[in-house]
Amino acid sequence: MKTVLFVFVLLPVLLGLLIGCGGEDDNRSKIEILFSDKYSPDDFKQALEIRFDTEKDTSLICYKSFKYFNELKDFYSKRNFSPLWISENLKNSDIDSVLNYFRNSVFHGLDSCYYYSAYISNYLDSVRIHFEKDSVIDYQYLANAELMISNGLLEYVQDMKYGRIDPVKVFPTHHTMKMKDRDSTDLFNVLESKFVYVFLKGLEPKYQRYTDLQKSLRHYFDLREKGGWDSLFITAEKIEFGDTASFIDNLARRLMVTGDLDKSFYKDTVLSRYDDSTLFKAVVRYQKINGLLDDGVIGKNTINDLNVSVHDRIKQISANLERCRWFEYPDTGRYIMVNLPDFMFYLKEDGKTVLSMKICCGQQRESNFDKKMQNYLRTKKKSHKPNNHETPTMHSKISHFILNPDWQVPANITDNEIIYKVLKDSFYLEENGYKIYKGDSLIDPLTINWKYYADKRLPYKIKQDPGDGNSLGRIKFMFNNKFSIYLHDTPNKAAFQRAYRAVSHGCMRIQKPMELAEYLIKDHKHLEFDDIRMDLGLRPIDDEDKQKFKKRLEKFKEKEKEMKEPGFKFKSKTIYLEKSIPLYVDYFTAWVDSTGTLQFRQDIYERDKVMIKKMW
Repeated sequence: MKTVLFVFVLLPVLLGLLIGCGGEDDNRSKIEILFSDKYSPDDFKQALEIRFDTEKDTSLICYKSFKYFNELKDFYSKRNFSPLWISENLKNSDIDSVLNYFRNSVFHGLDSCYYYSAYISNYLDSVRIHFEKDSVIDYQYLANAELMISNGLLEYVQDMKYGRIDPVKVFPTHHTMKMKDRDSTDLFNVLESKFVYVFLKGLEPKYQRYTDLQKSLRHYFDLREKGGWDSLFITAEKIEFGDTASFIDNLARRLMVTGDLDKSFYKDTVLSRYDDSTLFKAVVRYQKINGLLDDGVIGKNTINDLNVSVHDRIKQISANLERCRWFEYPDTGRYIMVNLPDFMFYLKEDGKTVLSMKICCGQQRESNFDKKMQNYLRTKKKSHKPNNHETPTMHSKISHFILNPDWQVPANITDNEIIYKVLKDSFYLEENGYKIYKGDSLIDPLTINWKYYADKRLPYKIKQDPGDGNSLGRIKFMFNNKFSIYLHDTPNKAAFQRAYRAVSHGCMRIQKPMELAEYLIKDHKHLEFDDIRMDLGLRPIDDEDKQKFKKRLEKFKEKEKEMKEPGFKFKSKTIYLEKSIPLYVDYFTAWVDSTGTLQFRQDIYERDKVMIKKMW
C-alpha cells in the first residue's frame, strides 16, 4: 500500500476537532511532495506510541473521542507502531478513496463527521501550506492523522455492516427484533485489506429495500438543494371538494415539488377554488402514500403532513436506512412481517406478498410518560401509573393458534379499566361474559367491594368466556415472546376503517384471521379448513368431495341445534402447526413499495425521534 505524509500546523483545525464537525471541500488538490530527506520513521513510531500512552499523551482527540482506542492500541503495538497510512511519500490514492467513502456516507443516512472526513482533508491542506513555509514535521499531528483514518475506517465498517446505533440499548424495554450477528474477529479486516476501496464498496448493502430507499434519499437531498417547499396555512377546519380557499394555489405548487401533481397542471391564473379533479386526485394520492385517510378532504392531518420539511424527511429516510442495516429480510422462504407504523400485516413467500391485511396495534404511551412514571414510583398510587400500551418490535415464530379462546384479562387492564366500568355499571361483567375467580373458585362479583379496590390491586382474576363478544374474537395466533403479545381476531371491526389504528392494549388485532388460519393449515396432514369452520360454528364450504361435504353438513346441522340451546358455550381448541412460521414485528416509517413509490408513515411511537437524536 502506498503511504501518505500528514503535517498539521493550523491550530483552528485542532480546535475544530475538539469542538465539533466542520464543513468539507470535496475538491481537494492532490499533493505530491517527497519528504524523504526530512522524515524520520523512528520519530513517527515514537509519537504514535505516545499517542496510546494515556499518562504521557497530552492530546484529547484519540483517548477521549476515539471509539476503538483500545483496539487500535493493541493493533498498532503488534505492528511495533509502524503506520499504515503515513510515511515519507505524500501521495496515496487509497486515502482519496477512503475520504470519498466517508463524505458519501451522507447518502447512507450517516453523518460524515463520524469519520473525521473534513478534518482529514484539512490535514492534507495543512501539509501543503506548512511545507511552503518550512519543512519541520510535527509527529504528534502526524499520529493524530494516522489514527483518525484508522478509527474512522473501523467506525465506518461497523456502521455500514450493523448500524450506527444498537437498538437493544436505545430501546431496551421493547426491542427484541432479530439482529445481524456481529463478528468481532473481522474488525481489522479493512485495515489489513490490500485494496481498501474494493473492501468498502463490498460493504454497501445490495438488497432492494435498502438501495431503493437510498435513491429516495438522494432525491430528497436534491429537493433540499432546490429549496424544498413552503409551509401551508389553513384557516378553516377542513376544505372539501368545491370549497374556496386562499391556499389552494400554494397547495398545487407544494404537490408539484414532490411529484404528486404533474407540473403541466399549473396554469398562469392563481387557483382559489378546490374544484379541479386532477388536483383532487393528487391530494388523494398524497394522502394514500403518507398513510392518511385518502378521502381528498384537506384537513389538519393532511396539512400537518404536507408541512413536514424536506430536512425532516431526509432525517426520516436516514433513520429507516439505519433500520435496514440492523437486519436484512430473507429473499427466500416464508415469513410474516408486521409494520407497526403502516398498521399492516404481510405474509411473504420467496419475497412475494401472498396475504396482506390491516392491523390494529397498541396505543401510544401517555404524554410526559417518564415524568408520570417517576411520580408513580414515588407515590405507589395505582391512579398515578401512566399507560404504556405500545406494541414492541420483536422476532418470533407462530407455532399454534387457538380457536374460541377465552381471555384472562391482564392485571393492568383489570386495575385501570375494568374496576371503573364495574363501578359505573354493576352488570358490566355479566353483560360482557366476564367471570371472577379466586384461584380456581368462581366468585360472585356482587360480593366484592369494588370501591375498596379503586386504588388497590384486585386480588382476583377476571376471565372472559369464548364467543363472538370475546375481546380476542374467535382465533388467537400464538408465538413465544416476553411481552405476552399475540395476533388475534376482534369483534370490533370498525377500527379497521380508520387510517390511524394504534388503539389496542399492545396485542395486534388482524383484519383477516380466517384467511391466515386457512393458510397456516394448508400443509396440515390431518386437518382441513372446514374442520376449523365447524369448530367456530360456521357452515362448511368445500364441496369438492361430495360425500365428505354431505357428512359435514349433517354434522353441522347437529351443532347448530346445540348452539341454540340455553347456556351453550364454545369450546376452546388448540391447533398446532406442522411447521412454525417466522414472524417479524418491525417499525418502518419510510420505504419504497413494489411500484417504486416512496411511502411515509407517522412516527406513532416517536422511535424515529429517539434515533435521530442519537444519530445526528
